[in-house]
Amino acid sequence: MKKVKLSVNAPLSAIDVLERCGYDLIEPSNTDIAAMTGEEFAAAASALKSSALRCEVIDNPIPCSVSFSSDGWSLEEWDGYLKLSAGRAAALGARYWCFGNGSSRVLPGSEEGDRRVKENFRAAVEKCADVAACCGFSVIVEPLGPSVTNYLLTVGETAEFVRSLGRRNVFTMVDYRWEREQGRPVSELYENARLIAHAHIDNPDTDYKNTKARKIQTLQDGFDYGEFLAFIKSEDYHGALSIEANAFEDFEREAAGAIDFYAHYGIEPARKGEA
Repeated sequence: MKKVKLSVNAPLSAIDVLERCGYDLIEPSNTDIAAMTGEEFAAAASALKSSALRCEVIDNPIPCSVSFSSDGWSLEEWDGYLKLSAGRAAALGARYWCFGNGSSRVLPGSEEGDRRVKENFRAAVEKCADVAACCGFSVIVEPLGPSVTNYLLTVGETAEFVRSLGRRNVFTMVDYRWEREQGRPVSELYENARLIAHAHIDNPDTDYKNTKARKIQTLQDGFDYGEFLAFIKSEDYHGALSIEANAFEDFEREAAGAIDFYAHYGIEPARKGEA
């Protein structure tokens, strides 16, 4: 069995559930963390510290509700928010901010509009990298699928974007859903493995474009996840694997079932067997 740091994208209120299920990590949203009062955050941080879980990745340092095509977009307005968020991320022990913001970075289709989105997105990533560096962690730029955005869709092109920044603390990642949606070759992952710091997985058989639903993967899905998970188990990849799902009938039962799913593919939580 290959030990992999297994995670679920979930609010910090799910710490107890994921600990019972046997996971290693929890991946919360920065939007939720930044909205907490000081007392709420202190309690959540304490709960995490006293648990067997850790937090390595926090999603969306800038909320997905923003639009980089807006005439009123101003990066400077987010200075205080990012500094607060970075301090809280560091307090949780995070290693990465995951910068997705798919709908935020949609190219409108005009020369001027496309230029504005690309410039604003690049500046936001660089700003997040600067703020993160001051607190000792890094930024991940997430490739997404055409049902979410039309800019930076593949691991290859996102890796090229990351290289163009010339930053030591900016990486990319891979999400099984978007790989399958676009029919991408797994060879692309090995070719860019040095920059792939994280991975997401879910059952891709949902109409995300219209429903925004993502479900936890199971052995009954009818999909062969083997090629993707072979990359996760390879010596080329050293990051965590997190389930990104938001539609559940029974969250704890389904999260626990995913541990059995991983075992079928020769993967177990990194902390399994530890005292």
